[in-house]
Amino acid sequence: MQYLAVVDLLTKAQSEAKILKSETEDAVLASNPILESFGNAKTTRNDNSSRFGKFVELFFSDRDSHSVRITGAKIRTYLLERSRLIYQPESERNYHIFYQLCAAAPAAEKKRLSLDRWEAFHYLNQGRAGVVKTINDVHDFKDTQDALSTVGIPVESQWDIFKICAALLHLGNVKVEAAEEDGALDPSQSAISTDDAALEIFTTLLGINKNEFIHCVTKRQTTIRGDTMVTSLSVDLAKVTRDSVTKAIYTKLFDWLVRVINQDLKRESLPEQNFIGVLDIYGFEHFTVNSFEQFCINYANEKLQQEFTKHVFRLEQEEYVREGLENWTMIQFSDNQPCIDLIEGKVGILSMLDDKSKVQNTKDDEFIDGMNKILASPLQKYYIKAKFGNDAFTVKHYAVNVTYTAAGFIDKNKDSVSDEMKDVLKSSSSPFFCEIFSAEAAATEEPAYAQPDKARARRSTLKSKATLGSMFKTSLEELMETIRATEGHYIRCIKPNMAKAAFGFEGPAVLSQLKACGVLETIKISNEGFPSKLTYEEFAEGYFILINSDFWESKDKRDVCKRIISPHVDPSKYRFGNTKIFFKSGQIAFFDARRRERVIFLMNYGQKNIRRFLQRKKYKEALVAISDMQMHAQRYFAEKKLAKLRHEAAVRKAEEERKRVLAEQEAARKQNSVILLQSCVRRRVAVNRRQKLKQEAKNAEKNAERFKEKASNLESKVVSLAAESAAKRSEIQGLVEKTTSLSDQLQHATSALLAAETRIHALEVEVEALKKENHQLQAGRHLAVGPPESVQSGVSMAKSPSRATRRTDRAPSMGRSNSIAAREHHSDLQALRAENDSLKLMLESKNGANAPVAGPVGMKRVPTMTRGKSVYSGDIMQLAEREKQKNHAAEAGSSTTLHPSIQQRTSSMSESAKIQAHRVELLEREDTMVAVCEALIYMVQIPLPAEGKPLVKRDVHFAAHILGSFFVEELDLGMTVELHYLCFDVVDVFRNRALAGDNKHRVSMAFLISNACELLGIVCGLQEAESKKPNNRANMKILSKMRMELYSLLETDLIEAYLTNLKAEVIPLAAAALLETQEVEDFLIRDVKTAWFGTTATETHNDGLSKLNAFLVEIGGALRMYMVDKSIYQRIMMEVLQTVGITSFNELLQRKGFLSPNRAIQIDNNIHTVAGWYSLAGLDAAPALSHLREAVKIAVLRKTTTADIQAVYSVATQLNANQVHQLLYVCYSPSPAPDNVSLPVSLEFREVVRSHAIASKATDILSIEPVKQYQPLKVPNVTVIDKYWHPAVRLSEEIAGLGL
Repeated sequence: MQYLAVVDLLTKAQSEAKILKSETEDAVLASNPILESFGNAKTTRNDNSSRFGKFVELFFSDRDSHSVRITGAKIRTYLLERSRLIYQPESERNYHIFYQLCAAAPAAEKKRLSLDRWEAFHYLNQGRAGVVKTINDVHDFKDTQDALSTVGIPVESQWDIFKICAALLHLGNVKVEAAEEDGALDPSQSAISTDDAALEIFTTLLGINKNEFIHCVTKRQTTIRGDTMVTSLSVDLAKVTRDSVTKAIYTKLFDWLVRVINQDLKRESLPEQNFIGVLDIYGFEHFTVNSFEQFCINYANEKLQQEFTKHVFRLEQEEYVREGLENWTMIQFSDNQPCIDLIEGKVGILSMLDDKSKVQNTKDDEFIDGMNKILASPLQKYYIKAKFGNDAFTVKHYAVNVTYTAAGFIDKNKDSVSDEMKDVLKSSSSPFFCEIFSAEAAATEEPAYAQPDKARARRSTLKSKATLGSMFKTSLEELMETIRATEGHYIRCIKPNMAKAAFGFEGPAVLSQLKACGVLETIKISNEGFPSKLTYEEFAEGYFILINSDFWESKDKRDVCKRIISPHVDPSKYRFGNTKIFFKSGQIAFFDARRRERVIFLMNYGQKNIRRFLQRKKYKEALVAISDMQMHAQRYFAEKKLAKLRHEAAVRKAEEERKRVLAEQEAARKQNSVILLQSCVRRRVAVNRRQKLKQEAKNAEKNAERFKEKASNLESKVVSLAAESAAKRSEIQGLVEKTTSLSDQLQHATSALLAAETRIHALEVEVEALKKENHQLQAGRHLAVGPPESVQSGVSMAKSPSRATRRTDRAPSMGRSNSIAAREHHSDLQALRAENDSLKLMLESKNGANAPVAGPVGMKRVPTMTRGKSVYSGDIMQLAEREKQKNHAAEAGSSTTLHPSIQQRTSSMSESAKIQAHRVELLEREDTMVAVCEALIYMVQIPLPAEGKPLVKRDVHFAAHILGSFFVEELDLGMTVELHYLCFDVVDVFRNRALAGDNKHRVSMAFLISNACELLGIVCGLQEAESKKPNNRANMKILSKMRMELYSLLETDLIEAYLTNLKAEVIPLAAAALLETQEVEDFLIRDVKTAWFGTTATETHNDGLSKLNAFLVEIGGALRMYMVDKSIYQRIMMEVLQTVGITSFNELLQRKGFLSPNRAIQIDNNIHTVAGWYSLAGLDAAPALSHLREAVKIAVLRKTTTADIQAVYSVATQLNANQVHQLLYVCYSPSPAPDNVSLPVSLEFREVVRSHAIASKATDILSIEPVKQYQPLKVPNVTVIDKYWHPAVRLSEEIAGLGL
């Protein structure tokens, strides 16, 4: 099989060093030891005889791929010899697997399975041939285990298989005895002792109920018309039942193994792939006693012999007749079709056997009687009735007459166990045994052998169960169909002697085998016929070199072949057919030798000519040297002659120049005369055309008078439509005014809300300061009382030096006044909070926004903040200054009251405090934060995906998460001012990177937008976390301002800048993609442009859509690659598409006579194509292309009657009257149009459209502009920060440690 896989590849590349087997080939080869162990046995003629038929299909890869290999395989089996399980003739063995288990199973497993030597089992010792010299059971058992592992069966399942095999051996040792009846043994009733050791082991291994099994073996349950009868079986029938269970279980196990092998061998194979089938099936069998198995085997050989005869004899000779070979005499051969009809015919042996099998309690002699009555007639020559007795019959096969013993034919054909026994086996406690025995498992998998077709199986189940004979017949028919559909090659195995000895040859035995196989007739045809045949083209292509080259290009290949053959071969050794040449054996080799000699001659001839060429080259070089010497001698004389010739040439040139000037003057005079003549002719043509146009104008005036009456009828309808339109416009105007007033109220509410928030925050700060002062006054008063409070204060300061306890020297009266002021501010604060809540409710009711957003609706961008100059820096610096003054005052006051022990404890800081102080010092340095921002944003190298490996989240958002870790660090240290400065630095660096030219680079902008969005989510997550902490309003205010700054950066500096550049790039592509691309071949339009001298040129543009597609794919790919938020992705893609639609529509309005019906169909196809692209991305492209789609619909509508006017305006829901007028008067052209459509615009239709446009011209606009439907960004909170340092980030270890 490995040879079949690599032979074709070796013919193409013989220089390859080594070809290794693939895993699929190993699996195919591994199936062979498994099937041999479970399906082969020793017979009298062969030590490893296959007791089942096997058909292996090897699927191969495409031979054009230059790597031919086995991609998969499939195995089908036929007729496993089940009777061998329970009986073996003398010197024969059971299946190999049983002897392998007894010889090679480990001691522990032997003890668990209760295995002994093979002589101890009834199913193995009948043939007395358990040991064979040529078979090593120990080595074969290891190979079987390795093969089972190769096909994917785990070790646990392997020992489950061996456990079933061991159980069958013990079942054969179960003793069935006659039952006692009234103190005497009754052979008509059977019994099995419950103390039988073999029975106990069998039921334990398979996990079935012992008593139920005994009952099913010794009793028979019959149901007739609803009544159930239980009868005792005789000893012989009970043994048959026991053996039937053995055969049924082993058959299920064998079929399960074949299904598992097929599942593993499927691999990469497909049904349509090429395959090579290998059929390994039993040969013709003729023993002293021949039973049902030999009958089925010989029936299969009859079918195969018929196919072989048809292939070798009939088809070969039919080809001779078809090709018209002269003087050919047909060879007579025997046809075995009558014998096949005797076996499988409607009134054949198999059909009669099935009929007898359907009747209960039918005996074998009744089957013989039925065949003798029907088949034993003079007309049937292939059936022979037995001379004596009624227990055998003879069939005349193609090889030899075989007498079959009828004993057991019906039971073997049924080959089934009772339903009660099946229920007992299915109730096993072993899951593996239930899996292989259940019918459901066999139904879900592909059967190991061919089943009858579904219709036939359905009919058979209605009547009775399918018999073994019918199943074998159906599978054999499918095998024949497969063989006929392929190119067959036959291998005949001839046994040289019956003793199975080396170098022994028995002539009579070999001759009988050759006769049985039909080999002698094949040799006869080969001697008398012409086995080698080639077409004329193949022969001429292979051996044309043997004749003169004058005939190589001849189209008459038969004549070429005659010229090649006639000089070399005797006429009796070849024949000419109609299309082929037929040769006797050995002639092709003769011509190959002649061709090889011819090639050697031509090579020698070529070498001779090459040598001649080299010598001639040397001779020519000598001639060149001689000619050079002659040249120099002649040069001197030539130069003298040249001077004389130059003088004569100058005289001739002067004369020619004079003649040329005169000729040019004459040509100019003639050209002027021709131009004058052409102008006169053109003037005359123009005058005639002008007169014709005047006449057409007079006719048009007459037609206009005729149409005025129709126009007057339409005016009334137009007036009514205008009135309705005015009413609708007034209603729309009222809605617009209402919307404007609501928008003003919304803005007032928003401003009031912001003012309230500002006032609340100021009051909160002031209240907080008053509370702190009040607390400090009370703390000072307590410190004056005794040292415990001072000790506690000192400890607090030692734990948190940045937030030490503060004191003040103010009087107690100041504390009381502060508390009063605090209560007053608290009441004001509560009132402002109530007002703020009411404004928020009103704002939410107007906006209808229920989901939290990352920034305020309609918020203007906050100006860029630098250190000390931000719009918020005043509040922050004032708070910081007040805190600093309070800290100094607290330190001054507490220095006089601290206990000495506390001072000593606070002066000696721990090592961790020093490290913390060093981190704070680094974070306070401005150059540190600038270096971090530049390394993470401005100078970072944007990561790109590796080949076949997309980017992951940490490869994209590492900058945002590292900055977020710095935010968290400064927030935890209480460095709110530095945190605010860091946020401004980040925003500035993002903005500088975007303005440095990266806004035109799609990958860079996608990276910046994604990281800015992720950083905004981190700040929102921090704000949510801080909101859950008490007394944390300062941090909340800082985080709120940071969120607003990042929101403004993302919305204005990144997304809007990115969109501006994208729109500038997509505008030149819009019209070429949607208006000029023509992909519908039935409606192509040629844009004709007039050139000079009356010639024309046509242009078509069909690459616009592809360019637009490439542009959109590049944008979307960059946004998805860098994991931009879905809402931002949708906004960018939709605004780009809106720009495409609006640009295309405005361009269409400017093109005169461009919009024809054919053009409208092309544009509509382009719109559908673009909409399809967006639908694949989950986006709706309809709103962005609505104006262009309505223009297309108007172009294909009829435009003649008043009803058509209503249809046009019903379609134009997005277009105004002025735009419809522009489309129909300027852009529309009625031709070209489809062949079956005529769409001219009537005069009255034009007048109505023009009146509508004049009425609404003051309010309607012609060109449209993009409408920004601004929606606030919804950024999800990020609560987990990934502190991953990407290799692209370059920072010192000291600074990098701050963010970890």
